[in-house]
Amino acid sequence: MNLVLAGPPGSGKTTLGAAAAHALGRAFVDGDAWIAAHWGRPVPDYFAAGEADLFRAREVEAYRALSDQPNLVIATGGGALLDARTRAALERSGVLIGLTAPLVTLHERIEAAGSPVRPLVAGDARARLAVLLRDRAALYASFANTVNTAGPLPDALAAVLACFESAQAGPRFELGPTSAFYGRGLLTRLPELLQGKGLRAPYLLIGDENAAAAHGGPLAEALGAPVVTIPSGEAHKTLATVARLYTACVSSGMERGGTVVALGGGVAGDTAGYVAATFMRGVAWANLPSTVLAMADAGLGGKVGVDLPEGKNLVGAFHPPTVVVADFATLATLPPEEVRAGLAEVIKSGLIGDPVLFYGLADGSLTLEDAIMRAAAVKVAVVNIDPFEQGARATLNLGHTLGHGVEAASHFTLRHGEAISIGLVAEARLSERLGLAAPGLADEIAACVTRHGLPTRCPGLAPADIVRLMSTDKKKAGGRLRYALPRRVGDCGWGLTVEPADLNAILEDLTHV
Repeated sequence: MNLVLAGPPGSGKTTLGAAAAHALGRAFVDGDAWIAAHWGRPVPDYFAAGEADLFRAREVEAYRALSDQPNLVIATGGGALLDARTRAALERSGVLIGLTAPLVTLHERIEAAGSPVRPLVAGDARARLAVLLRDRAALYASFANTVNTAGPLPDALAAVLACFESAQAGPRFELGPTSAFYGRGLLTRLPELLQGKGLRAPYLLIGDENAAAAHGGPLAEALGAPVVTIPSGEAHKTLATVARLYTACVSSGMERGGTVVALGGGVAGDTAGYVAATFMRGVAWANLPSTVLAMADAGLGGKVGVDLPEGKNLVGAFHPPTVVVADFATLATLPPEEVRAGLAEVIKSGLIGDPVLFYGLADGSLTLEDAIMRAAAVKVAVVNIDPFEQGARATLNLGHTLGHGVEAASHFTLRHGEAISIGLVAEARLSERLGLAAPGLADEIAACVTRHGLPTRCPGLAPADIVRLMSTDKKKAGGRLRYALPRRVGDCGWGLTVEPADLNAILEDLTHV
């Protein structure tokens, strides 16, 4: 697990990073120095030449590479974490600690350091530093772990090491208002994690019947909470289920200051989250994903809702959980088919933004836990860029426009992940047909999903039924469906329209017996 230090110029990232690395017996990497050595060009040269964009692109590449190396202490450049994907990758790799100090202290340190002059505070260093702190206030305030470094170096170092030690419960992502914890044994610390984020009783634990049977008893006892179960499966993600849960909220004494706790897969999180969003005009909630799909994708992002007979997720809201606690130990209770189905969303994340993830699944070199973490990092990065699905978040729909139609046309006999697997391959073939992707991408994706026991076709389904059920999908603009389509591994376009003839050609092949 890496220790990653971030903060404004003069906060002590390099000095404390080197000292922490020595204390921990680890290698130390100063990000700016690594970039300068790797590309043979000092960092100030980029800014002097008006090539700040080139530097930022190389910065992204550098930190993504460093995040894949274990047991480092990394001092990041001041603006590195402004890139959401870089931040997510570094958070996935370990513990991120933000260093802070008063303006006067930062200025004194920069002046004392002398040359080379830091590019962003060259000239009137104090005035430019004040502007920098103002412009990046939201970034610095978003760090879950912070250390004030204004005091003597030994005190600051001790605080950094203590913070690192206490934060090693597992990797942690910050996703808007949500703190997401990943690791083993986390559910034994659930009351502490909830209270640490200001959540309080009365609690109501809502779990799908399978997860509740496996894990609900000890959690309910630890929280002093009643347990309400809902049937497992997409067919029960309905307004009728929501109505029953409203009644449970009333009978259990839920109040505006209380907390709904969801336990299970994507259906449990979506449904319980929607109840939390709408009961008493909104109460806080926590999500305890216990499936591969929910940990990697569905449990993150804050979209909650239920289905209508006419289509999936047509009733919903944006209501992020305050806390997500993903305990990998719960995966041991999943049947193999549920693990396989969840991997479809993990493969999707690799196609959207992480080639290492995709190819690691394609050749079997990634562990399940590592794959989930990488997929979660992609989801976190995309949602932090576009929290309300106004643009790039639509890339997360890759495989879903066709996949949702296939899932509904099967009358939900196909698991969600199985339908998405089919959708990924079909939409890649569509992308090739439209000239967006080079020939061979769909076969590459098909080989990956097949390796993990997932389907690539749905013989016997009626293309007309798939089209009809796709037509109610919420991913529309101007009355036309908008697709996310892969261009290559790690790169996905979004907001794309498709002509009926092209869609029908793909569906005919997809469903041919």
